[in-house]
Amino acid sequence: METTQPLISIIMPIYNAELYIDAAINSVIQQTFKDWELILVDDASKDNSYNICKEWAEKDSRITVRHLSTNKGAGNARNVGMDLSKGRYITFMDADDTLDKGLYESVTSGINQETVLYSKQDPKKHKTKKEERIVTDTDMVVWGVTEEYYNHKGKHTGSNILSLEDAVYNTPEMVRRKVIRLEDRTLFGYQWNHLYKREIIKDNNIRFEKVTLYEDYFFNLKVIEHINTMIVSSNCGYHYYKRENQSLTNTYVPEYYKLSRRRVESMYETYKRWQMYTPEVKNSCGQRLVRYTLSALVRNCSPKSNMSHKDRRKWVKRLYKDNLYRAVAKHCYIEQIPLRILRGLINRHCTGLILTMGRFVYIVKEGKPDIFAKKRQIH
Repeated sequence: METTQPLISIIMPIYNAELYIDAAINSVIQQTFKDWELILVDDASKDNSYNICKEWAEKDSRITVRHLSTNKGAGNARNVGMDLSKGRYITFMDADDTLDKGLYESVTSGINQETVLYSKQDPKKHKTKKEERIVTDTDMVVWGVTEEYYNHKGKHTGSNILSLEDAVYNTPEMVRRKVIRLEDRTLFGYQWNHLYKREIIKDNNIRFEKVTLYEDYFFNLKVIEHINTMIVSSNCGYHYYKRENQSLTNTYVPEYYKLSRRRVESMYETYKRWQMYTPEVKNSCGQRLVRYTLSALVRNCSPKSNMSHKDRRKWVKRLYKDNLYRAVAKHCYIEQIPLRILRGLINRHCTGLILTMGRFVYIVKEGKPDIFAKKRQIH
């Protein structure tokens, strides 16, 4: 018996999401666009998530459930979902987020592009040129996001819309020039605001790697090497819920700076290899590295870091010898005053003042976390 290939495979990794998963799945069911399959990958949840998934699968034949016996993280669950997918395109969704009803209808509306060609004719014969129409589909679609902020008490404290202008990019060079701008808008490093052509991922064996942070970003950097055409949509119908009591960005991660530095370095090296390393790219990478540095300074002040004052001094002094910092940050343009101050202190090797700045921000952040919540731009 033949099965019709859906246009979209939606892959949702799930781990202990029983409080949110009904709303997430229901927002898929309610889509005005209907040509999809939803693959739920339960990553060895300890709550009732798997049973909830099975109940949804019994109600809708487009929903598939896979249960993993061992918890290996969201990246592995997404890899499993990709292996099970059948759609022409793949997208992802987190189990505690929701979608506007018209999101998928909107972002798929332009993926089939019709190109009109004409066969060559002898101009002396004055014959009407023969028209030939070729339909091609785009390699990737990217859209915006609405961030929904909740404090540690579960109260909604505000929303932040990260929007894009509608545009079509028809060459690899055009696509690559847009990457750094997407990164500046913090929209390059997510997977749930992307629609990927499945054959590109399959043919190039692109996988999510197991890292504590930025697995989405590193996945997208692999994908972008094979993208020739891209559509950017202004739709912001993906609602990303940032809950203080659950966010990984609010916990101490030992590999935070190492992975953050790798993120900047990978973008820097990619643009160098593309021979498209411009002042715009340098400024973007430089500002991001300084911002990550400030965030690391603050995190190093946490008791969970187990770092002594001497350890923190050694950490700062290593910055002075960092070749990446010298290449992208030492002389880049920085708009934000706090980051400009920090960069000046690093350039002048003012170790004591750098540590004092990190301690001050840590104290303020611990006392008034809401001040930083809505302004956070690096995830």
